[in-house]
Formats: sequence, C-alpha cells, structure tokens
Amino acid sequence: MDILETKIEGFRLDALLHTAQCLLEAWAELPDDHGLRSYRNNHGMAETRDRISALVIPCEKVYAIAKERLDYEECFDWEFVPVFLEHCVDDYSFEAFKNADPEQLFDLIQNYL
Repeated sequence: MDILETKIEGFRLDALLHTAQCLLEAWAELPDDHGLRSYRNNHGMAETRDRISALVIPCEKVYAIAKERLDYEECFDWEFVPVFLEHCVDDYSFEAFKNADPEQLFDLIQNYL
C-alpha cells in the first residue's frame, strides 16, 4: 500500500498534504496587515507552519460538511480555504476557534460560501 493512501481521521494522507499546501498558500496571499500574517512576525515561520498544520483536519471536516449540506462544488483552494481562514481561525492564536467542533465552524462560514 502506498503511504499516501493511508487514512488519518478518514482522510487520505495525500489529500491532507494538499490541504496543508492550500492553507499555506492562502495564508501567504493575505494582506500584510492581516492578523494571521502578523502572527509570523511574533512567533516565527516554524510556529506558523505548525499552526497551519493543525488546521488541516478541521478544514477538511468543515469542507466535507459544506459539500454534504450545500452541495458545495466551488474551488477548494481559491474559494473555500480563504473563507475558512478568514472566518474559522482566530487571528491571535492562529487556531480554529476554541471549543468549536466542525459543525460550529461550518455555521460560522456557511453564509460566505
């Protein structure tokens, strides 16, 4: 079995790696004065990458809900991921909003999709 076919919390590893790349790319496209961009200035790029990695599973779970409930078919990397970063991630901690499960995170963004 190819290692990239390994599943983590129901998602294939290759899809999770793709999501991490999309999150990093969307983060890099934010304006310089955005709270998530300034996080790197205060904590460094290694910590920023760690925070982005921690967002992968929540992002995938919220996307799965959007696909199921809204029949969402927009572009994942250019449409969904930026909305997820903007509305589901705390600028100060660079984490998905605390105590929010994927259903609650979906509620935060469904009007923006």
